[in-house]
Amino acid sequence: MTESIEFQSRVGKDGILDLHVPLGEIGAGADVVVTVRRIPSQATPTISDSADWHRLVNELYGSCAGHGLERPPQGQFESREQIE
Repeated sequence: MTESIEFQSRVGKDGILDLHVPLGEIGAGADVVVTVRRIPSQATPTISDSADWHRLVNELYGSCAGHGLERPPQGQFESREQIE
């Protein structure tokens, strides 16, 4: 039975792709085949207005879900005079 493990990694500045692949129950001495496929780079999104900003935030939302990140209380900020 063939089992497939897929993940993404980034080539270092030195041009070396360093792979550390957890193989779990496959065990030592197992024969494996590794295929390296280059992913075409995507252009950096251009944000020209608030609609673009909200669209980008919606696309990125959840990318850190499950990492246990929390925003601590922000405290009280000083009141300033309104700009006219």
